Amino acid sequence: MTAAENLSELILFNPLKHHLNFIRKYIRAYKQKDHQQLQSDLLKIGNTQMDLYLGELSVSKITEEVIAFLKKANLLEKCSFFRFLDQHSGFIEISLSDQSTWILRKGFDPLAFVHIHPARYSKHTIRIKATTLKSIIAAKIVLRNTSSIDLSEMNAIRVKYLHLSPVKFLGTNTFNLLKMLSFVEQ
Repeated sequence: MTAAENLSELILFNPLKHHLNFIRKYIRAYKQKDHQQLQSDLLKIGNTQMDLYLGELSVSKITEEVIAFLKKANLLEKCSFFRFLDQHSGFIEISLSDQSTWILRKGFDPLAFVHIHPARYSKHTIRIKATTLKSIIAAKIVLRNTSSIDLSEMNAIRVKYLHLSPVKFLGTNTFNLLKMLSFVEQ
């Protein structure tokens, strides 16, 4: 058995990057007047594309199902998990109860050695650029009582809080800022 008292400690998962319902709760709960914490939190999202889970499974339910898989596969020990990954292209792809697909990789934290994220183009996910996601989260927090946002407001937020370049339009990409704003508002 593992040394971790709480098996959920084995899981490395960034829900601010990969879980829409968590993001909605984060936005509603954010109360800081000083946005340094926001900047720090959003920095952890990175700058690449990723898959965002839109399904109904909570973060704790996802973790619970991943741990159940690891138990059944006898992969709760770091050495056995890493050995298994080394023999299988460096990752494991599993399906959860809602038919979403998740990737399990090496987590390089001494305790959280199982890094999980939604599989690319999995059921209940969308593919999104990190800068789009960060822009929407920051805009929803900075402009608390606004259901719409204009280009100048978005660019001010991108420059001031995210140190990103301004955008020319809010709706030019396949999955654009305006579409994402509507997802987060639901």
